[in-house]
Amino acid sequence: MNNALGRHVLVELHDCQSHILNDVTAIETHMISAAQAAGATVINTTFHHFAPYGVSGVVVIQESHLSIHTWPERNFAAVDIFTCGQNVDPWCAVSYLKEAFQAHRGDAQEILRGETESQPTLPPQVNAPSLPIQHNLWFTERSDNLALSLRHTGILYQTQSPYQKIEILETAGYGRMLVLDGQIMCTEKDECVYHEMIAHVPALLHPNPQKLLVIGGGDGGAVRELIRHTSIQHIDLVEIDKSVVETAIAHLPTLSHQLNDPRVHVHFQDGVQFMRSVSESIYDIILIDIPGMDALQSVAFYHDIHRALTPTGIMVSQIPPPVFFDSDFPKTIAAQQNAFETIHPYFAFIPTYATGMLSFSFASKNQIHPVFDVDTKRAQKFTSHHDLQYYTKEIHKASFAVPPFVQTLISSGASQ
Repeated sequence: MNNALGRHVLVELHDCQSHILNDVTAIETHMISAAQAAGATVINTTFHHFAPYGVSGVVVIQESHLSIHTWPERNFAAVDIFTCGQNVDPWCAVSYLKEAFQAHRGDAQEILRGETESQPTLPPQVNAPSLPIQHNLWFTERSDNLALSLRHTGILYQTQSPYQKIEILETAGYGRMLVLDGQIMCTEKDECVYHEMIAHVPALLHPNPQKLLVIGGGDGGAVRELIRHTSIQHIDLVEIDKSVVETAIAHLPTLSHQLNDPRVHVHFQDGVQFMRSVSESIYDIILIDIPGMDALQSVAFYHDIHRALTPTGIMVSQIPPPVFFDSDFPKTIAAQQNAFETIHPYFAFIPTYATGMLSFSFASKNQIHPVFDVDTKRAQKFTSHHDLQYYTKEIHKASFAVPPFVQTLISSGASQ
């Protein structure tokens, strides 16, 4: 029997299954099971999933802790196991994790911590009452300049489509969340901000919208809002990834429930290619509901949009936010100005969006002004009738107020 205060085992697991190492829920489950295999009593857990790869976490045990960080892209995991007391065997945890992660090779070394020459005299140990494990699972979206973390209770669904990784997480504060390739697309709690602002701003400015096109928007939120307008007779939804639509229908019914409306026609096709084949002057409104698409800076793409709009047609596009993505914002505006005479940026605010600042652009073929020409009585009546959660006639006008730093960015893009 050694006289150390604790046993510290450092573990390196090589050639593991990468999909396991990138699954925060599975890793938490395995780390809890490893602690229990060692004979430890689990108190609570905290685990983070980092986009696009990697999980960090700790299991706090009555006898100390187990921690882990994974590199799925390298099939590698580093594990730290620290235990106190003679009734816990950390090597049982090592054996469990090697098998659970399907590691082809595992290296480990033990260090005795706080070793003394003689065993100190301690009062009799009193076993603590058994308490429920407190779980803390975190999803973290990271970029070079910021990180956003949301606590969740587990991954409800995940799949790898030919285009992207699709996940549905049950968050603690925002309901279900759609994540594509590690980027947060929407949550049930605050998606109303995005979808009401991308849909109702143009629909309430157009005198009589009948035929519309939505490029992207496979979650169905924009379509759900557009269907509220009784004049609309036909909506084409162009979504390249069929799996996004299927996932939304299965797991996000509050967003997708209008995709089965007979006025909605879903096309599983690339939006840029779709626009090249569209006839002239057929859509009253075109919404571009795709974040980070390369075509957002393509002049040819916006000329196709312009050609497809009726003489009173309106385009609204989601565009990169101006705070951290400075260069993308003015480049996108400049590309749109090549096809439309005037571009009006507008903004909304949502907690789970990158930088918290949603950015849109508005353009019309007949130079309608989005602030001076809005029918406020019509907007107020529509808002009240449909019990909207974000859009109002006041929000509509205020959203087009451009901060000075944004105006500077726009000017810099125009001068390039």
